[in-house]
Amino acid sequence: MHTANRIVINADPELVYQAASQTTNWPAILPHYRYVTSFYQGGDVQVVEMSANRDFGAFRYPTWWSSIQWNEPTQRRVRYRHVGGITRGMEVVWHITPLPNGHVQVIIDHALHKRNPLVALFYELVVGRLFVMFIAQRTLEGVKRWCEERGARTEG
Repeated sequence: MHTANRIVINADPELVYQAASQTTNWPAILPHYRYVTSFYQGGDVQVVEMSANRDFGAFRYPTWWSSIQWNEPTQRRVRYRHVGGITRGMEVVWHITPLPNGHVQVIIDHALHKRNPLVALFYELVVGRLFVMFIAQRTLEGVKRWCEERGARTEG
């Protein structure tokens, strides 16, 4: 399974990186996040448990997973390896790239490889499309909204 979500944000790249990397703040800025708990933090590495809601019309389905998170400030990149939950083994990378027009492109890549073809198909069609992509897009939209409310950059 491989998914990629993208968004362009009109904000300073450092502000976008801060919003992306400070995951324990996500429930305060992203309404679909139920909680983010840090169990270990050492420098730019932490172990977190996250929970977000996936809405299906009037039905709200809570999800959760545990991850090792690596913050890479010089590259403006955040990486995760899921170590608990249905997405155990998934590798996630946030790429935060300044654009020539002063905006910032953010891409979240998710990759999870399953050897059994039927299991891989389930992850591709159900987990990837119905959960991972949906939650990642809502996360990007929330980060965009939060960053742009704090001062959009003017094109010059």
